[in-house]
Amino acid sequence: MRVFLSCCSLFFVMTLLAGPMTAAPLLPQGEAFGDSRQILKKSEDWQQQPVVHPADTSAEILINLDQSTQPFLADVIRQYAADHDLNLLIHSGTCGISNRGLLKKEIDMGSFCCPPGQDDRFPGIVFHTLGITALEIIVNQANPIRNLTFSQAQQIFSGDIDRWSDLVPPTAPFDYPIQPVAFIHCKKRPGHWRLLLDNEDLFSLRLQNVLTIPDIVSAVSGNKMAVSMAVSYLAHEVNRDRGEVRGVKIDNISPTDMEALIQGRYPLYRVSSVTYWRNGPHEKEIQKLIAFLDGYLEENSRHLLFVPASRLRKAGWTFSGEELVGAP
Repeated sequence: MRVFLSCCSLFFVMTLLAGPMTAAPLLPQGEAFGDSRQILKKSEDWQQQPVVHPADTSAEILINLDQSTQPFLADVIRQYAADHDLNLLIHSGTCGISNRGLLKKEIDMGSFCCPPGQDDRFPGIVFHTLGITALEIIVNQANPIRNLTFSQAQQIFSGDIDRWSDLVPPTAPFDYPIQPVAFIHCKKRPGHWRLLLDNEDLFSLRLQNVLTIPDIVSAVSGNKMAVSMAVSYLAHEVNRDRGEVRGVKIDNISPTDMEALIQGRYPLYRVSSVTYWRNGPHEKEIQKLIAFLDGYLEENSRHLLFVPASRLRKAGWTFSGEELVGAP
């Protein structure tokens, strides 16, 4: 009897340490990409309308860069413009601002940090994918967590797991409530945070919603209970002055493992794209600029933790023309 009880006790303890016998079912995830064939219907008058910059803009070429792309490329573009005698102006904004600039035909080139949604696909616009970057789960330096399953990551951000000590097996005593932090942007576009949870209604009621990437780093570095998502290079390099944070593996795969990202084994990533007008007045100049940016990102891929489109093509990702439309 004692042997039987000891075996039962041992089995019970091992079960607690190993975690649930079956993994929790995955929560709904959003689509990774939209349909590149669905072009918005616009009037003939709109289609014939030329690009006209705002009255206070004297530059010949006007570009809007979203806040994820801007830290990677703004200075590079300015240097290219100086070297090639281009009268060019960059505005920093969001994907939504790029959309409005295209809708109003006020910009020559826009950038997007996620795959275009249906409302972004204006007639005459070409989407050129620059590449992808991993979205990293980041925690405070005091947090002992080193690895999460994808299901656990979903449950953390949904609020189904609300204390760090609820994670099984525990990596170390850390009995604090979880404070999820996120920048819930581009809600109607595919990809980005929607690769984790499909829509904002699936996120925890305790979610702290912030408005910028620097705010994410500040929130996590300043609160040992916090967890969020951010592009690795932006979290650890560009916004280092906002505090130190630490990345967490997903299913034992590091967000900095670029081969895993290329092979489609790492699940969370951003898609970076730029646009130009087919047959626009500056089409040739912008195509040359984009070709230069492609080369720059290929040369600096490892430092930026950025996978350029050329490597995605070789790895079997699906493209429609210049646009990435499917994972391998």
